[in-house]
Amino acid sequence: MSNPMPVAPGSQKQLEVGVAKNQALWSLGHVITSGAFLHYFIYDLDVSFAAISIVIALPELVGLFALFTRVLLQFQFRLKKIWTRCLFASRLVALGIPFCLLLDDNNHDNSHLVMLLLVFLGVSEILQAFSYTAYVSWLSVLSPRSKWGELFAFRNIAKLIVLMIWATAIGLIRDRLNTHYTRDDLDVFYVLAFVSGILLQLVSWWPLRKLPDTEVNPEIKRVDWGQLFHSIWRYPSLRWLLMHSWTLAFFNGLTQSVFFFYSRNVLDLSLTYSFVLLGLMRFVKLPVSYLAGKACDQGRDKQMLWGGLLLANAGLFFWFPSTAEQTGWLVGCYLLWGFYAAANIGGLNLLLKHSPPGDNTLQLALFYRVAGMLAGLSGLFGGYLLSEYFSAFSMPFSNSDPQLISDIYFEIFGWRWQLGGDPSEPGKYHTIILLSLLGRYFALLFLLKVDPHPQADQPSGE
Repeated sequence: MSNPMPVAPGSQKQLEVGVAKNQALWSLGHVITSGAFLHYFIYDLDVSFAAISIVIALPELVGLFALFTRVLLQFQFRLKKIWTRCLFASRLVALGIPFCLLLDDNNHDNSHLVMLLLVFLGVSEILQAFSYTAYVSWLSVLSPRSKWGELFAFRNIAKLIVLMIWATAIGLIRDRLNTHYTRDDLDVFYVLAFVSGILLQLVSWWPLRKLPDTEVNPEIKRVDWGQLFHSIWRYPSLRWLLMHSWTLAFFNGLTQSVFFFYSRNVLDLSLTYSFVLLGLMRFVKLPVSYLAGKACDQGRDKQMLWGGLLLANAGLFFWFPSTAEQTGWLVGCYLLWGFYAAANIGGLNLLLKHSPPGDNTLQLALFYRVAGMLAGLSGLFGGYLLSEYFSAFSMPFSNSDPQLISDIYFEIFGWRWQLGGDPSEPGKYHTIILLSLLGRYFALLFLLKVDPHPQADQPSGE
C-alpha cells in the first residue's frame, strides 16, 4: 500500500482534539458496558469460577479475528469505513447483553442465559476487534510519524480523565443502590446504564466524521498471505517485538481471574474501593502519558516501553502482604501500575515505526490480538487453577496415601504457596501471581534485540 497523504500540519491539533473527544465519549460508554461493571453484575447470576473466567477472557480470545481486517481492505473497504461500520454493528449486537439479566428468574438453572450472554459478548467483541484495528491504522496514516507519540498520548489522557471521574462515580452509585434496592431494581438500573453506554459509544463517531478516509492500493489484493506472514516474521526487530508482546500477554493473562477473585473472596473489596484504586492508577497515568508521548516523539520509544514495564510489573509485589484487614498495600500496586501508560504508548509507537505506513493492520493485529488471545487462554488456565475442578482432577501423589495437588504446599520465608483448595486461601492466589511476575520480567529480555531507531522508510519484511 502506498503512503497516503497525512493531514496538513496545521490540522494536527484539530486531529488531536477530535481524537480526544472521540476517546472521551467512548470511555464514558465503556465504563458502563464492560470491565468491572459488567463482571460484578454477571457475578450476581451466581455463575461458577469457570463461567466468570470465560466472560473475563472472551474479549481477548475472539480479538484474534482482527487478523482478518486486512481481508476487508482487499475487498476495497477503506480504513475509516471499516472502523465506522464495525463500530455501529458491534454496539448494536452488544445491546443483547443486559437483557440476559432481565430474563433471570433467580429460581432455575441459568446456564442458558450465560450461554446467550457469551454469544452476544463474543460477536460484539469480534466486530469491535475489526473496528479498533482499522481505527488505529487510520490514525497512523492521518498523523505524521513524528507526532504519533503526542497523538496517542492525548488520546490516552482523554480516556484517563473520563475514567478517573466517571468510573469512580459509577462505583459509588452501584454500591449505594445495592444497599437500598432489590435485585430486580438493580437489574433494571443495569439495563438502563448499559443502553446509555451504547449510545455514548455510538456518538463517539461524531467528532471524527469529517476526517478524510484513506485510499486502498489495488496491489493489496495480490499480496500472498503466506508471503506476508513470512516477511513480517523474518524482519528481526518486529519478530522480537512480537515475541515480547506474546510472552508478556501470556503471563499478564494468568492473573486476570486471580485479581478479580482474590479481591472478592479474600480481600472483600467493594466496587467503590476497586474504582478508587483504579482512579489512583489513572491519576498517575496522566503525567506519565504526556511525558511518554513527548519522549516517544524524540525517539525514546523503546526506553518508554522497557522502563514502563520495569516499574509497573513491580506492582505485583504489593498483592502478597495484602489482607482483608490491610488492603492499603494495594495503593502501592496501583501507583506503580500507572507506569503502564508509558509502556503502552512506547510499544504502539515502536510497532508502528517497524510497520509499513498505511498497511499495518496485520502487524497491529499480531501485536495486540494474538497477544490478547494468549492472555485470554492463560486467563482461563489461571481460573482453572483457582477452581474446584483443579482439585477434582489433580493426580494422586501416592497410592498409599492419595492426596490432591491442592493439598500439597510449601513455605518460603514464611509465605505459603499452593494451588487449588479453598477459595479463601491466599496461598493459591500468591502462587499464580508469583509465576506471572517472573514471566513478565522474562518478557523484557526479548526487547534487547529490537532496533530502537528504525528507518522512516523501512517497510516490514525488508
